[in-house]
Amino acid sequence: MTSPGRQKISFIALYPSEFLSDLLLMPALARGVYISIILKIYNDGGRILYDVNQLANLCGLTVKEFEKAFEQIRHKFRTKKRPNKTELSHKRCTIEINKARKRMQVGQTAGLMSAQKRKNSVNVNATPVEHQLNSCSTTRRDQTETRQDKTRPETYSRAIPDIQPPTGPMANTMKKVFDSFQNSCPSSDSASAKDSVSVEMALRQVMAPKTASDLSALRNFAGWCASEVLAGHRSMEFYKRAVDLAVEARQKGRNRFAYFFNLARREFGYIPATKKI
Repeated sequence: MTSPGRQKISFIALYPSEFLSDLLLMPALARGVYISIILKIYNDGGRILYDVNQLANLCGLTVKEFEKAFEQIRHKFRTKKRPNKTELSHKRCTIEINKARKRMQVGQTAGLMSAQKRKNSVNVNATPVEHQLNSCSTTRRDQTETRQDKTRPETYSRAIPDIQPPTGPMANTMKKVFDSFQNSCPSSDSASAKDSVSVEMALRQVMAPKTASDLSALRNFAGWCASEVLAGHRSMEFYKRAVDLAVEARQKGRNRFAYFFNLARREFGYIPATKKI
């Protein structure tokens, strides 16, 4: 039961040696129940409802089997009785969730500062396309609107920003990309797929990938961007901010891809699939 107004934690550090030592004396069935409950506590933000039927179903056991296994590990958890219900929590889970939230807060603060710095120091030698994209840098107001969007019903009734196409040598190609952003609405999987292709086109145009690995990395990032908008976690302006980071990264020369994904991690919390554990 994630607390209202709090962003869900999707990544938690795991310490294998400590985790295994905690499981050392547990029978196999109790281990499975323990791990399942721990993961649910992480997923739900620190505490869960002790519902025997629900937890037995989560563990793939009958109620009788679950109760027998849980008795062997009950001492590992904290229980808090409330009117008509009992909640479970775990000391180490609470510590790690608080650490994760602090990391997210630091990353968001650093992202806002970085975006403001870029906005205040636009390269005077930038091309017309870069000037157009740099005008869409992240601001505190954008971040506030994004956080508000997360609490809105999933109706997608908010207005789509008026995005003007760029001018310059790349106008024809980039016009198609921005038209795609303007005409799309995150209301279906087909729209998400269309957005993913459009974002990938824009990133390719800016980053000029030369290897299959670079292409795959951009495609994965574009798909992640589209899924974030489809889920209602981001506004449509998120697409332009993503391309904005690519424009900055291109100016870094040989290390532009590493620089780009480092910015994406700091500002958006993006973690490539190959690095998730």
